[in-house]
Amino acid sequence: MTAKFSQIPIGARFEFRGHRYEKLALNLARDEQRFGNIFQAETEVVPEAGQKSWPSVPQAERVREGTLKI
Repeated sequence: MTAKFSQIPIGARFEFRGHRYEKLALNLARDEQRFGNIFQAETEVVPEAGQKSWPSVPQAERVREGTLKI
């Protein structure tokens, strides 16, 4: 399953070109080395390995805070 970067919620984790990222803002994501990366809204990304889709926005916030594991 792929989705456009603009469609995934902030806090969601995803993969792009073999690297894992976490969406931080409208067009910004952090990679595993904690470097910021800019993504175009139309860029197609996939959920992090082991996930079939992304959590809803409230769940993504809880995942980022560490109060919910998926």
